[in-house]
Amino acid sequence: MNDFPAFSLLILCGAGWTGSVLSQTDAISQTDAIEGNLSFSSDYLFRGVSRTGGDTAMSGGISYLFGNGLYGGLQGSSIDSVVPGVVDNGELELQYTIGYRNRWHADWSWSASVVYYDYPAGASGADYPELQLSGAYRDWLTGTVAYSHDVLDSDEVGISYELGADYPLPRGFSILSTIGYVDLGDLYQTSYRYGAIGLGKSWKNIDFSILYHDTENDAEALFGELADDEILIQVETRF
Repeated sequence: MNDFPAFSLLILCGAGWTGSVLSQTDAISQTDAIEGNLSFSSDYLFRGVSRTGGDTAMSGGISYLFGNGLYGGLQGSSIDSVVPGVVDNGELELQYTIGYRNRWHADWSWSASVVYYDYPAGASGADYPELQLSGAYRDWLTGTVAYSHDVLDSDEVGISYELGADYPLPRGFSILSTIGYVDLGDLYQTSYRYGAIGLGKSWKNIDFSILYHDTENDAEALFGELADDEILIQVETRF
């Protein structure tokens, strides 16, 4: 693990920035639509930290997109815990989302949403709401700010910033990259940076990806080996 992801310069300067990172900013249309997904991954990483103890994860979700820009959805994933020994929250994470998205220019779009994280099988309180603001350039470079006044049901503030890219290449391939910063100073007196870079491949309605993830040393004091560097492999189908 590095003091700061060594490949961050590659993310910022290499091979360009990439596309359609957030479904909220993809293919905005004037008609109602339903979207869904199912995925299997070698781990569930949430902002650079494993939520499955390094084990495999399954997730799925469904969203309803209104032609006027409003949308709502539910996403679920298998988990182990958020902060081992501090917050043990069962085997399931649910994310309920409502939001609004729009395009103000051919190249630019934005979205604002409220996400509620729910842990129905949790042994201790961890449910909390989060406000997310995102902007996308040409649907392949996306920046997101997430704010919660009650992160992990703690009455403390948590903030994260993330820049992600999904740059299309020929034959359905893409370069994937992410760099982010999480501020949990009010809750755990900890902040840290994380990043990832890898390759994606789309075939019909199936997406494959392999990424190298790196999280800063400051996260290890709180998350231990869950913040270790790792290779993540994921397969997702969209419908």
